[in-house]
Amino acid sequence: MDQKKFFVFFFMDLLFWGCFVLLVQLKTPFRGITPLASIICLQESQQQTAGA
Repeated sequence: MDQKKFFVFFFMDLLFWGCFVLLVQLKTPFRGITPLASIICLQESQQQTAGA
């Protein structure tokens, strides 16, 4: 069960970053990204700042 759940999260993560890279390559404005993606990116940046 845990392995299956991990695989799902891993696949979703790949899918998310795949879309993110695609948006960047298309030079889409950051505000064009969905609110959920913006929140996730904001959390990631905060975690990196806290880690540093």
